[in-house]
Amino acid sequence: MKTEPDMAVTRAHVTHEINQIARNFECLGEDAAASATVDHIELFWPPLLKEVLAGYARGHPAAFSRIAGKAIALLP
Repeated sequence: MKTEPDMAVTRAHVTHEINQIARNFECLGEDAAASATVDHIELFWPPLLKEVLAGYARGHPAAFSRIAGKAIALLP
């Protein structure tokens, strides 16, 4: 039986993950870190997580670090 993911948990998960990824790349400098974060998301995140991220980020920009916010703006 297939069930829908708990969207609240999924939103919390993608928020935590992108902020963590951005923090890991922070040593590269803000712009390079944002670009590296985008590259990581494009390579490793499934479409569902990208969709959840895009939807949640539109309504809750303060939930994301500065670098994560820049990365989100760069996502296709």
